[in-house]
Amino acid sequence: MRLGEVLKAINRYASLPVCVLFVFGYCFGAHKYAEFTMELIDRLKPMDSRTAHNVALIDFVSNHPGLAVGYFVFFEILLICLPLRRCPRWSSWLVFGVMLIPCCMYWFVCAYIVGKPLVKG
Repeated sequence: MRLGEVLKAINRYASLPVCVLFVFGYCFGAHKYAEFTMELIDRLKPMDSRTAHNVALIDFVSNHPGLAVGYFVFFEILLICLPLRRCPRWSSWLVFGVMLIPCCMYWFVCAYIVGKPLVKG
């Protein structure tokens, strides 16, 4: 294989799974930062309902890490199998976009908790 064909194959088969790896790494960092912020916030203080729901979601994901790992593995398998089945490129991008929605929503939850002020006043 020539270099051009190798680069084209890497672009075709590996670009989206590598993007997923970066996205999940970013979400993992946001999750750990949100956990750190939740430890700094006194959980006994009165919270509004949105903050309480977000804290409960982050606690749920912390207590069930297999959920995130399973989603990551399923996401990667989908993005590896689609090009191998010679599906159109747009279908891979569509799957990537649709499967990325829960990751982005969870990132927004973590960002909301991180952005909460530590001191009320």
